[in-house]
Amino acid sequence: MQNNRIARVLQAMQAQGLTQMIVSDPQSIDYLTGVYVEPFERLFALYLRADGRHIFFLNKLFTVPETPIEKVWFTDTDDAVGMIASRVEAGAPLGIDTVSYTHLTLPT
Repeated sequence: MQNNRIARVLQAMQAQGLTQMIVSDPQSIDYLTGVYVEPFERLFALYLRADGRHIFFLNKLFTVPETPIEKVWFTDTDDAVGMIASRVEAGAPLGIDTVSYTHLTLPT
């Protein structure tokens, strides 16, 4: 796990007024965590939180090493996007990869 890299991302998020971010690029996730998955068409995401309670969203077909990051597992028929939506902070600005959607408000 690359705590110094995650810390730099968290600092950049704070500078932009963000407390949460979703990273879905496999190379970026590998750079930040040392966990690499080739997801093809399946969802693979890392949810970063300013409070440090980060979450991986992983298909049960993936194999990943043990990390201190919480894992939320799903299958191809589960509502993976709904699982993410239920865990993000509704109403708070949300960054997605390199784009900040400060106007995005999720339903509660």
